[in-house]
Amino acid sequence: MTFAKTAGVVCLCAVLVGGCAAGEDEGSARSAATPSVHARQQDSGDSTFGSTRRFRDGLTVTVSQPKEFQPSVTAYPRSARAVSFEITVDNSRAANYQLSNMSITLTADGQPMKQVVDTTQGYNGMGSSGNDIAAGRNVQLSLAFTVPVEAVELEMTVQPDTSRVGAPMTFTGNA
Repeated sequence: MTFAKTAGVVCLCAVLVGGCAAGEDEGSARSAATPSVHARQQDSGDSTFGSTRRFRDGLTVTVSQPKEFQPSVTAYPRSARAVSFEITVDNSRAANYQLSNMSITLTADGQPMKQVVDTTQGYNGMGSSGNDIAAGRNVQLSLAFTVPVEAVELEMTVQPDTSRVGAPMTFTGNA
């Protein structure tokens, strides 16, 4: 093989290997500007409660089925009915994840619901969730929300980083 052909093969291999690595690197121009089809599939669509979703950057979120309960007299805000969720956030990224960047909201039949703080029953709200999740670790959150007395369609939206543009994930079901 001549020098020119060898150099050409080496350059082609470098481009192919570099291109493959760039497709998985969150900081690369390709992944930030045009995510792969696989990443778009992971970031789009709804999931039902009880399922697990993985964000493109390696963060995985599992949302339990809603569990109905009656808030205690010390709960805020006061509500005749509420639902709670166990939410597991798994950080399989290489860096720590700052949990305070996450936003979790719930709607019932399209109307925004308020998060319930009921320390008597162990629902301390998102604000008490700590600061960071170390790389390779996970944390479980117990969150509660007000809901109407009648059965409703629920939709939870999870946005991993409110400071960056990205597709939030939604989890749906009834309670």
